[in-house]
Amino acid sequence: MKTLKTAMTGNYTTGEIIQFSTNVTYVYNESNIEALKLKARVDALIQATSVLDEVFLTPTGTEKSGDVRQVNIDRRDAVTSLQYYLKSFTKSKDEAKRKGAETLLKNLKTNCKNFTSASYQDRTAQVNAMHKDWTTETNLKEAIVLLGVTDRLEELKNLNDEFDALFLSNSRTLKPNSGIPEKRAAVLDAYRLLIRDTEAFSFVADDKTPYQNLIKEVNNVITRYNAPVKQRKAMRKSNPKETTGTVLNAKQNNTGSNPKDSEE
Repeated sequence: MKTLKTAMTGNYTTGEIIQFSTNVTYVYNESNIEALKLKARVDALIQATSVLDEVFLTPTGTEKSGDVRQVNIDRRDAVTSLQYYLKSFTKSKDEAKRKGAETLLKNLKTNCKNFTSASYQDRTAQVNAMHKDWTTETNLKEAIVLLGVTDRLEELKNLNDEFDALFLSNSRTLKPNSGIPEKRAAVLDAYRLLIRDTEAFSFVADDKTPYQNLIKEVNNVITRYNAPVKQRKAMRKSNPKETTGTVLNAKQNNTGSNPKDSEE
């Protein structure tokens, strides 16, 4: 029987909390939450998230925020461009190029699944995972040389690194007396009650299948949002001098996270 994974919510930034909650409630609303007796809990989480989102402002530093959005657009376009470039080789009469393109495309689609709809943090982790594969696995390394995509790959990696640096340093501004910590706590409490009831019903319900399906889907969301937390921790361990300042800045503000993806 499936059980819920632990979401590392204590390490999520405020923007991550908002997106995490939004994605979780989306999963629940895909089910018949009234029949599952979870509607009240889901509604409570939606309401708490809405209250938090209302006081979660865009940065006052408009120019810096604009840089973040533009780099994100450039990064997204670089992934799309790379995908179309590789697709052009899948009809090649050169068997080696055709197979190389198919191999790279398969890996790209595996690592960058649903890239355009993913959160900012998800995109960063996805590109890093793909870049690691393409620069360490022999068949992929040979394919990028054969197809001449080395420069495209490095351009994407540079954009990804640039975005990540801007993202971590782009602190948020709060409304006076906005009570962000209390509103964060309210969201997490509503989430805790929702998953508590979900797990309880999954053990006692006559038909456990819909609850087990929900747990599986929520676990997928948890995995995605825990990934950037683990990545940040790994960065601090590997480059403590370079990352301490920006990471501490985000933690102290407890608000530096996810600019709305307004261009998409």
